[in-house]
Amino acid sequence: MKSLLISLFLLLMTTTLFSQKWGGFANFTLGLPQNEYKALNDRTGLGFRGGVLYRPQKDLPISFGFEAGYLSLGREVLPSNSSGFWSPYSAYRVVAGVNVVSLNASLRIQSPNNASVKPFLEGLIGWNNFYGTVSTEGRRFLDFEWERIIQESTKGDWALSYGGAAGLDARIDKSGHLWLEFRVSYMKGRQARYYTDPIISGNGNVTYVEKSSTTDLLFPQIGLKFGL
Repeated sequence: MKSLLISLFLLLMTTTLFSQKWGGFANFTLGLPQNEYKALNDRTGLGFRGGVLYRPQKDLPISFGFEAGYLSLGREVLPSNSSGFWSPYSAYRVVAGVNVVSLNASLRIQSPNNASVKPFLEGLIGWNNFYGTVSTEGRRFLDFEWERIIQESTKGDWALSYGGAAGLDARIDKSGHLWLEFRVSYMKGRQARYYTDPIISGNGNVTYVEKSSTTDLLFPQIGLKFGL
């Protein structure tokens, strides 16, 4: 899922350079649980968000968009175990994580001029999907990198989310095609079931604590905007 989103973002960002009506952004983000969600799952998430923007008319201060995001809310790792002489790997480990995937539609209000700094406001509505992953990884002899052998995902629960964002774009190049973007979005999330605190037993079995609450999230972001 994560690699698919990255590939999609890169493709969409490239296409924005060929039209003044299209733009896009790719941001690193923190995910900060709020309210009831924070009381049950007070873990700061780390991930990315990206999307495309379309302005119907060049001089119109309104653009419509679509964005997607990935957030990791922490993971647990079972200490590595030595493998048998028959294996291509010198060690194995089990990694369990808690993740959120977001899909949102947006309406952005921002001046169409080419000023060096342009603030903006946005309205957002969409869904968050909460799920867990369990990966078995191996490390080859004299290699410091872990290689994923197999990964399984738990069935996620979808929750409606809505809210807004505010931020500003600071122009990087003279042509106005590349901007440094600072953005903070706050999303009210409906009730959802989700997993927290993965526990890995000595034999590699993974269990989660299942909880249910509203799922409000705050997303501070920094990244690049292309076009518009």
